[in-house]
Amino acid sequence: MIYTIGDNKQDFTTTGRMVEVENILATYAKKFIEAAQRNLRAKQKIDTGDLLDMTFDVTYMGKSYMVTIGYPKDSKMAEYWDFVNQGVAGVGKTLSGSPYKFKTKGASKKMIDAMQGWISRHNIRPSDKYTISGLEKKRKSIRSTVSQTTKLRSLATAFARSIKKKGIQPTNYFDNALKIFNSAEFQKDLSEAVGFEVQVAIKNSWENNK
Repeated sequence: MIYTIGDNKQDFTTTGRMVEVENILATYAKKFIEAAQRNLRAKQKIDTGDLLDMTFDVTYMGKSYMVTIGYPKDSKMAEYWDFVNQGVAGVGKTLSGSPYKFKTKGASKKMIDAMQGWISRHNIRPSDKYTISGLEKKRKSIRSTVSQTTKLRSLATAFARSIKKKGIQPTNYFDNALKIFNSAEFQKDLSEAVGFEVQVAIKNSWENNK
């Protein structure tokens, strides 16, 4: 069973074998997701909000449990979550701790499209850098739609190329949230619930195009 935690999702309770253990694991999976969401907000990395919507699954495996946390494999978040998490080095640069880097200066159509969407969502308007006369304004208004569309595309292209040059700084929103499963509180709560040592494997529930 897959559970989803978002901004307005209600609480939940898992069912199945060793209910108390599953409840503990589900509770901490929720805490992890809430911590990851706080990390994203603190880093101001929320755009559409899709990265906030994570899922988790608690699986009983005989003598152990597996907690799977992440994004659906077929979602767009699965493609870029770890770029936000670990960052991406700019062209010709290195970024400590990140396996990712941009290799070319040119921006793809997909990246430009994404930047154009970001610009529109944030209501960023291309502006003229020169003063025009009243007559020019009238002429300009006739072709304003085409002009604004062209300017928006040019701005999106410039933004995309700048990102590829400078890179993307890491947020570690996911890695830092994982620390909750290494906490003394988690180990104490789990051991009290089960009465003996249980191995818990934390793994990603998605596959990235790395």
